[in-house]
Amino acid sequence: MRVTSSLAPGSEPWTVAIAAELLASGVRRSTGTPSSRLDYRIADVVELEHSIDLELTQGTNTARLEVDLPGAGRAQFWIYATPTSARDWVGQLLTWIDEQMYTGGLTQGVFARRDVGSKSYLIVEPYGFRSADPDRHAKLSSSVGPDGWHSDIADRSS
Repeated sequence: MRVTSSLAPGSEPWTVAIAAELLASGVRRSTGTPSSRLDYRIADVVELEHSIDLELTQGTNTARLEVDLPGAGRAQFWIYATPTSARDWVGQLLTWIDEQMYTGGLTQGVFARRDVGSKSYLIVEPYGFRSADPDRHAKLSSSVGPDGWHSDIADRSS
């Protein structure tokens, strides 16, 4: 895994801790078996000013995911309880990514993507990764609030 930073010296301490926690996450297993088609890993972490850009790999499929950091002033749809530390925040993020990866994965046509240059990014919606199926997207969008399933949880970590 590679980590690249474009942050200025003295950047938010949570950002450094979050990147370190993501680096330590290793292969995420969907089952207790040694290998499953749903297993994935975070192959690349790029620290940006208000977000972290992750590369997810699952088998031969890859996609990038840009995740807003605490204090970015934007909804963090994966937060289900106010995080008490960077480790807790990353734990909640990884649980959310696990849920998305284990229900659909990176197989083409499951989740909608946007291309930026040569990179393919998953599109994040309040309900999770955006479904590539327009009917499913509409159904899920109408079932969740604008700040996600746990919209009563504010970003109090900044």
